[in-house]
Amino acid sequence: MVGESSSSSSSLAPEDSATYIALVAQFALQDIDDISATRKGKASALAPKSDEEIAFELFAEEANSLLALTRDIAFARSIDDALQTDHDILQEIIREDEVARSDREYALAVQAGRPPPPTFTPNSVILSNVCFFEQDTNSINEQFAQAHQHTQVSFLKSGDLPPLITSYRKEMCVFCRDQIAGTEIHAPCGHFWDTHCLVELFRAATTDETLFPPRCCQKSFVLKEVQQYLGAGLLSTFKAISAEFGTANRVYCHRPTCSAFICAATETSSVQVCPRCLSQTCGRCKEQAHLVGADALFGALWVVVMFLALAKQEGWARCPGCKHLVELAYGCYHMTCRCRKEFCYVCAETWKNCTCPQWDEGRLYVTARNQVERELAAGPPPAAPQYQRMVREAAERLRVDHDCRHRWVYRPGAGRCENCSFYLPQFLLSCKNCHMNVCVRCRRNRM
Repeated sequence: MVGESSSSSSSLAPEDSATYIALVAQFALQDIDDISATRKGKASALAPKSDEEIAFELFAEEANSLLALTRDIAFARSIDDALQTDHDILQEIIREDEVARSDREYALAVQAGRPPPPTFTPNSVILSNVCFFEQDTNSINEQFAQAHQHTQVSFLKSGDLPPLITSYRKEMCVFCRDQIAGTEIHAPCGHFWDTHCLVELFRAATTDETLFPPRCCQKSFVLKEVQQYLGAGLLSTFKAISAEFGTANRVYCHRPTCSAFICAATETSSVQVCPRCLSQTCGRCKEQAHLVGADALFGALWVVVMFLALAKQEGWARCPGCKHLVELAYGCYHMTCRCRKEFCYVCAETWKNCTCPQWDEGRLYVTARNQVERELAAGPPPAAPQYQRMVREAAERLRVDHDCRHRWVYRPGAGRCENCSFYLPQFLLSCKNCHMNVCVRCRRNRM
């Protein structure tokens, strides 16, 4: 049994204290085993435990708790040692996070028409993660002292052991990659957003239909759960625009200087009054309101016929959901409109409900060449035979897996997003499979 320790033990270093605590706990457990082995006879399994047996159990529980504490402390100290060893690597990771944040501020400023902020410099790096582990190290040293003092008193109160690490680590915003200092908003997909990024997403969704409804990883935010963070003005604007973006076939004011949203299209000719300028628009042909006569209808429908003829000449397709025209820039014939309708680019039928081919051979090789050129962007161009072989191999891969399941990684350096064509001055996200380069906005909220 252990009573009070000698006075010399109080001056031990934290590493020696951990060893001392472990030895004391091991000796205690060995004493319990030795005493239990020398006891004679066996008690009935139904008999109540004696005070001596209860004391031994509590004694063993206390000793095992101290052994677990020393193992946890050793593990925490190994993490701290690894942190110090990988200091340069951590600096580079933090620098990339700062670049991402600076890039987001630059994009928001350009979108809002404000002067762009100053370019990020490595001197502005703040080693917040390092500071966090340094605080944990101080906490561990204090727990050494508490545990060492605890062994000098008794082994009877196992519930008095202090927690190993008491610091609370904040979540990281999935959009700007900054640690969230305020309210953490939990997205339906499981990611965390800070209030500033969420508000900017909803504000952008009121002017850019490709971002509507606001979503993260293809799962839409529930307005009732986040409306408290938007403010009265933005919430009112968003609800108004939701009525417009939520309507498939829309009627806008026929006056080009107004073009305000009025209502959903009607099957028959009807007079619809613009809420902004009070002009009258036909709910069927979407031109100026007119009497139901052959001449008026013929003139209105002739414009639509000519426009659709131009679309056919240019190879455009019409979305069966919202009736907007779309153009295939790359990839297969599987189209996803901004209204989220999926359809075939060839026949405009709902996707997987037709027998059309899934790609055009010419477009397939264009996409294959783009992939190969992305892979070779950082190196010297290969010889022509090798280049053609790489294009053919990429084309064969696209035949089997033309809908890439993107695996995104950060790619430092300026570039243009291949999805929205927005120019990013500092970094993009690159797919490890198809090497497509996109911005964070498209990766999180569009694709």
